[in-house]
Amino acid sequence: MSALDSERLPAGVSALRSTEAPSPRGSTAVASTGVAPAGAAKARLKLFIVVSFANFAGAQIAALRLARGLRDRGHDPRVIFLYQQASVDSPDHPYEVLVPKVKPGPTDYLRMVGKLVSLVRSEKPDLVLTFMPLANVIGQATARVTGVKRRVVSHRMPVSAATPLMRRLDAIWAKLGVYTQVVAVSDSVRESCAHYPADLRAHTRVVHNGLRNWQASTLSQAEARARFGVPEGVLALVAVGRFAGQKNYPFMLEVMSRLDNALLLVAGEGPLRPAIEARIRTLGIGDRVRLLGSVARPDIPHLLAVADIFIQTSTYEGQSNSILEAMQAGAPILAHDIPEQRETIADHDGATAGALLPLENLDAWVAAAERLRSDPEAVAAAKAVGARRSQLFTYDAMVAGFEKALLEG
Repeated sequence: MSALDSERLPAGVSALRSTEAPSPRGSTAVASTGVAPAGAAKARLKLFIVVSFANFAGAQIAALRLARGLRDRGHDPRVIFLYQQASVDSPDHPYEVLVPKVKPGPTDYLRMVGKLVSLVRSEKPDLVLTFMPLANVIGQATARVTGVKRRVVSHRMPVSAATPLMRRLDAIWAKLGVYTQVVAVSDSVRESCAHYPADLRAHTRVVHNGLRNWQASTLSQAEARARFGVPEGVLALVAVGRFAGQKNYPFMLEVMSRLDNALLLVAGEGPLRPAIEARIRTLGIGDRVRLLGSVARPDIPHLLAVADIFIQTSTYEGQSNSILEAMQAGAPILAHDIPEQRETIADHDGATAGALLPLENLDAWVAAAERLRSDPEAVAAAKAVGARRSQLFTYDAMVAGFEKALLEG
């Protein structure tokens, strides 16, 4: 962290910096007065990107990825996490944490607000962009009371998926004009904002996720299997995601309990891991499931190269980065049949990059997995759709879409 960073952060604010991406706030950065040093281009937008908490998860990765893209386009983004559940592996952009606690208490939330108010007042950003419900509520209220004119919410999941309190506050904030603009990660998420006032709906845009610098594994499937210790001839299913209720791992385990000669590899960590481990023991499928813990981002392509099937049983998504990675890796996908997933992996003619299935029908999931095990034509068709669909969701398109929305308002 540079001396300039130390001076800019109020006491108690933790700064975490990426080794890949040096902070843009060095000697060539635009100062808080808005006057650029000689020879330096003035940033077109100075913005705070405020996210509920740090973790290696989709919304957090998207926020950091976006910040990197906006910075590369000449803007001055600053990423702030309200608190920290976990560190972010290989972040695409520097970030800082207001309260470095996994489970903040009531006084910690007051500290978050106080520190954020201080930062906004001292830095005077052109706009505040928030990701996730808590940041939407706290970040945009802070922006409003401190006089920030442009207050943009990025909805990463259906509004209905938030907790009752967050849903209620979100509706109130929308009605009172706390939000001035909305960017939704998918058409389905935008539709979940149908109850917003008409003028706010008119300022709602869709910008899909995109992968930055995705590189497919250089390993063959046999080499990748050897790396992860997967025996030949076994149907390999791969899942990537936190152990959180949304991901619905108990259902995934039920699917595995019905598949013979199969192995599930799960990359992820989270508070529900003990419950998942207990469920594996109850079902007696310890020989069919491997919990890999957190897998480093550079190793994810190698893990996906193992997969005969990528499986995701989430009850809801906004637009899953893991699904985008699976399509790029050429893995057939089994996913919950919800609008957010259909929008990502299904062509307009109904062809999918695998299968979309209801959670109410366990037999359908088992049958779909068995079909992909035994039908090479089905696998080839799924891979072809995935290859086409993956080209629609690019990093450049994501950054350009956000930039257009933020510049035009």
